[in-house]
Amino acid sequence: MHRSILLHHHLLKNGGSSFDAMLHASFGPHWGTFDPVETLGHDADPSHLEAFIAEHPELRAISSHIVRPPCAQIGEVRVYPVVFLRDPIVRMASVWAFLRQQHVADVLVAAARAHGFAEFVASLLERKRAANLQARMLAGVTTCCPAHHRRPAPDEIEERAHRALDELPVIGIVERYDESLRAFGAWLAPEFPELRLESRWIHRGDHGLNTHEAIEARLGTPLYERLRAANALDAALHAKALERLAAR
Repeated sequence: MHRSILLHHHLLKNGGSSFDAMLHASFGPHWGTFDPVETLGHDADPSHLEAFIAEHPELRAISSHIVRPPCAQIGEVRVYPVVFLRDPIVRMASVWAFLRQQHVADVLVAAARAHGFAEFVASLLERKRAANLQARMLAGVTTCCPAHHRRPAPDEIEERAHRALDELPVIGIVERYDESLRAFGAWLAPEFPELRLESRWIHRGDHGLNTHEAIEARLGTPLYERLRAANALDAALHAKALERLAAR
């Protein structure tokens, strides 16, 4: 029997919680999440996701922080991927502000709560944890790669990320959220008529760091330029996605 799944690739601070709220409102018990505790820090094994889908025949939509696009087919199931990209510099400020509000035992949460934005960014850059995270997601590169795994070269990450972006039928942009929802709605409606995409925001904080000018003023120009340089590939992918959305 033909089966389709809407698969939301949820990247932190890319409008994911807001989109999940719409999925929950639209699908109710037919929406679920796939984030097994034992996989935290690592990408999902495709066979585990396939087993999860088989074990839950009632699901029409799934959200996951650990499944990497593109996934056009999982077993006998056709997958409709949803991915949002965001300006990487503004996203970093949003990540810092969000983590400062959390109360869990986590290294990044502890760093965000203990340091101001500039110190937080400098620390992540030193540990190479603030560079092209969206490109790495698209390229299927985990941020916590075991030592015995080969780490892809930057050129390989760039090629894989661009290829993955090109394979996505529709790409969402956080800064063009309403426009993105319309594009996703037009594409998804024939297969998921119950889906209702109405703009609503969850966890949208007002931290005053929503522009490059404000972020440069807070970081200082040298650190701001280091952050920009470290995220040049993310910025290029974001610009490419903006062009695609505008051309629809």
